[in-house]
Amino acid sequence: MIYDVLEIFKKEYEEKGDKLILGNYELKEGIYIKVNSDDSIKAFIVKRKNRELIFTDIDGGLNSTAYEWLKERDYYSEWLNANKAFSNKKIHNINYLSLFVKIESFMSDEPKKLLQDDAIEIQYKNISNYQKFKKPKERDILETYSKQLQDRDRRKDIVKKYRWIRDNMTYIVELAKEHEVKNYIKIFFDEPIAKYQEESNIYYALKIFNDISFSKKIEDEVFGLSDSNMGLNSKKPYLEHKTRKEKAPFFLL
Repeated sequence: MIYDVLEIFKKEYEEKGDKLILGNYELKEGIYIKVNSDDSIKAFIVKRKNRELIFTDIDGGLNSTAYEWLKERDYYSEWLNANKAFSNKKIHNINYLSLFVKIESFMSDEPKKLLQDDAIEIQYKNISNYQKFKKPKERDILETYSKQLQDRDRRKDIVKKYRWIRDNMTYIVELAKEHEVKNYIKIFFDEPIAKYQEESNIYYALKIFNDISFSKKIEDEVFGLSDSNMGLNSKKPYLEHKTRKEKAPFFLL
């Protein structure tokens, strides 16, 4: 059945592209910061009133173009779920071009909810080299992205963007407080969407499948077990193939 669904999805996706997914995608409540190439910022606020989403710039003006720009990058920067965080579960983004943190992580009265002082720095270091992923399967998959990970210009760009966040985070938190923003602080650097996709693809290759132990690299492409209504842990042995060398029932690219 899943292949029948995939055929329909493939046909629709070829016709509509990312609009098929992004058409119903909505930003979450929070303050959204766009960092321009000259390091200046534009701030936007997303709120909900009677279940209606309200998006304005920091002065209350409407800006549908900015909403679409942010929505697209938000989609490609968001973690899959809390169990598949990049490293720190208080940081919800998956690439170095963005930063997503709950506002309470900066101002909660409960110490356990606060973000550690060095958490963002550690996140950027991990994104820089992905060395925290040490399993043989993980290293094998990361070999596909070795050229990208070893690129010196990329590493310089990561340092530059981390320093901007380090130097401006206090101001952004105060801005969120001033405007009584709920839920998220989200920061986006002004880069092409293709660059966001390229960076996030490394994370997806490691995390999008159900269990990396079943993932396979075939001709520099990563195939794996679907994470939708599927699992091959010890509690679900009946989903395994029992008469084939490969236990996984199917693979997706």
